Amino acid sequence: MKTSFKFSPETTIIGDNAFSECHLSGTFTISKNIATTDDGFLIGIRVDKIYLEKESKLTTIVNWIWATSLKYVFLTKRVNSITESAFYSCHSLTTIEFEEGSELTSINSYAFSETNLSNFTFPPKCTSVGYSIFNLDSSLNYVYIPASLTNIDTNTFTGSPNIQKIEIDRNNPMYTVISSATLMSKDRTKFLYVSPSETSFTIPSSVSEFGKTMFQSCQFLTSIDVESFSTTFSAEGGIVYNKDFSTAIACIGGITSITLNSRCQHIGDFCLYKCTKINSVRLNNGLLTLGNSAFYSDNFTYLDVPSSVKTIDPSTVFCGSSTRHTPSNTCSDIIETNIDFAIGIQHQIKNNVKAQASLFFIYEISIGFW
Repeated sequence: MKTSFKFSPETTIIGDNAFSECHLSGTFTISKNIATTDDGFLIGIRVDKIYLEKESKLTTIVNWIWATSLKYVFLTKRVNSITESAFYSCHSLTTIEFEEGSELTSINSYAFSETNLSNFTFPPKCTSVGYSIFNLDSSLNYVYIPASLTNIDTNTFTGSPNIQKIEIDRNNPMYTVISSATLMSKDRTKFLYVSPSETSFTIPSSVSEFGKTMFQSCQFLTSIDVESFSTTFSAEGGIVYNKDFSTAIACIGGITSITLNSRCQHIGDFCLYKCTKINSVRLNNGLLTLGNSAFYSDNFTYLDVPSSVKTIDPSTVFCGSSTRHTPSNTCSDIIETNIDFAIGIQHQIKNNVKAQASLFFIYEISIGFW
């Protein structure tokens, strides 16, 4: 197994999958003459550190994915963009270091998805960050936001359930931190993150938007309310609804049972996403639709689906405690290998009998056409 590699001075491009599955370990230095790295060149590589050589010409980080042994990356100051899913599934990655004077301005969606970063400081010229950039990073506990960062997607921190402290430059014109890790817009219309240690929470009447799984991630949150003057939201029994209760938007993560409001017609996307403490769900007659990932990775074992339900999103997933997982089976594996199971559950719902929550929906269903 090689422990080093040296690029020739004439090399300016690292091609697709150039080092994929190579037996190369230790430290990997990308020389300053490299201006382009193509897709997947690091897949399966066993190096634990990557350095861009000082005065590197590289400006964009694209698909440095699946380098599962990688722990540390040093990016030189000319890097101005980190693209979507750039470090996806670099499971061991704990540190990203930016050279002083970093010109980085944008980080795109899922950039550090499924990494192991524990803290992250956005460089001082960064202006925009995308959706769910730290998705499935349960180690992230500290974030620093500079004054320059004025365009943060409402769902930037979706999938990062354990951030304990967010610090922000006092001169940031758009955002403020109102407790240890509760981040909102200065105009008080958006919540981007709520501290996971919160036990009760009130949504101000000025708020019209919040992160999709923000409340679901709060494992200690057992009470939620909405100020009475809100024209956007209502709350009851641990669930945030739209104003007229027709759509269930988000369930809080600290409760063990829910009963839908009788006026609810739609369970929205991600409504009970990873609400793992819930062991009892009561749906109401009059319910019409179940949204995308509405019950993803929940632990209740049975769900009585009313006959009024007409449509189930293709990605509505019941992933209950009785699901038959093996080390090689993810939820998506089981969906694909249990088609007969899924057909059976469709008919169970059609006939309005109890449906086992460990079964999966594969296709969008219109009950009238079964």
